[in-house]
Amino acid sequence: MTATNETAERASESSFESDAGSWIGATRILVGFLVLYEIAFGGWWKLNSDWIGLGAGTPLADRATRAVSDGTYVWYAGILEAGVIPYAWFWSNLALVLQLAFGIALVVGFWARPAAIVGLLYFISVFNMGTIRTSPTFAVAIGFLLVANSGYHYGLDGWIRQRSGTWARRSDRIASFENRAECLEVARENEVLSKASR
Repeated sequence: MTATNETAERASESSFESDAGSWIGATRILVGFLVLYEIAFGGWWKLNSDWIGLGAGTPLADRATRAVSDGTYVWYAGILEAGVIPYAWFWSNLALVLQLAFGIALVVGFWARPAAIVGLLYFISVFNMGTIRTSPTFAVAIGFLLVANSGYHYGLDGWIRQRSGTWARRSDRIASFENRAECLEVARENEVLSKASR
């Protein structure tokens, strides 16, 4: 991305984002800490042998079985019966790792958009199992963080965006879901324009 394109992109940032940047950053950090709190102290305390290790997964398998018997969506019951309950130890460990990574990513603002997608998928599946009542609240807050480019407000994504270098550009592409083909097209247009002005 050239300096001209970067300047134009920042100029096109919505006035809401620029005015509310500190609130967006604070919301991101708060949601990140709440997710980490849920791991360590919340309703499903996950830092124990029920969630970590090869013998883990009993609480998850029990909850999934109860969701199927209570009458969750038919398609979701099929997923739970075929893929989650038999491999509860795997999903238990994965849930802990993803929730930990998601919480840390939000707190520090690193790849906040991809992390928000992971968080939405996690909390939608938790909500469908009827596990915790706060899932819809988390989903709304995480959806807001996804749309608001929250990592660019007082986060590592914003700091990395200001740096130059190959890894900084790649990281910014991941954080912003920037389309590589679109970037190449803009670069070609800029090259044509610079040749035409010579």
